[in-house]
Amino acid sequence: MTSGTLAPGFGPYGLAMYRSKATGKYYVFVTDNSGTLQQWELYDDGTGKVAGRKVRQLDVGTTTEGCVADDETGAFYIAEEDVAIWRYGAEPGAGTARTKVDGIDGGRLAADIEGLTIYYAANGRGYLVASSQAQNRYVVYERGGANAYVTSFAIGAGAIDGVTYTDGIDVASFNLGPAFPEGVFVAQDNTNDGANQNYKLVPWGSIARGTSVPLLVDTSWDPRK
Repeated sequence: MTSGTLAPGFGPYGLAMYRSKATGKYYVFVTDNSGTLQQWELYDDGTGKVAGRKVRQLDVGTTTEGCVADDETGAFYIAEEDVAIWRYGAEPGAGTARTKVDGIDGGRLAADIEGLTIYYAANGRGYLVASSQAQNRYVVYERGGANAYVTSFAIGAGAIDGVTYTDGIDVASFNLGPAFPEGVFVAQDNTNDGANQNYKLVPWGSIARGTSVPLLVDTSWDPRK
């Protein structure tokens, strides 16, 4: 329950949560269609309710939507839809410094760049995954270092239709039971058999063993810890 309304002053396009490893504080990032990025600290107002205060605002450039923060490394990634994926520091004092991870000029991405998510694995390993919407595919980068390109994949038709024009994505490496013992990749599907959009859930192991460069399958990272 919140103690009031958090009002960024614009219509939010994207949102990501972040818990600082250094301080234990919780934050939320909010993006909009003008390139504005805001970071809000979430805290207990003393009555058991969640309150928030804005601690940082950045001008990314043009329309931004997909974003994700790495709770272990303190990196924050944001997709400037028609330009690039940028990496900022996730701490509120990190300022405006940023690094380009990849852009639409490199051949691996095409506008719009949409959802971003992180596959966590042990010892700092894992991946940053991006939705390259116009290409109907997902681009995988190393989670650490300079976020080097690893591989790309698509979700084709099988027992049900394939996935196209994806906005949001998410991934979990954790064992989620009999249906997804090796984790799951979730993608928004813009058209479900020519009708309404929906979400497709794909076992991560199927993706990891089906790409041109095999990906990690590591269920040891526990999000509850």
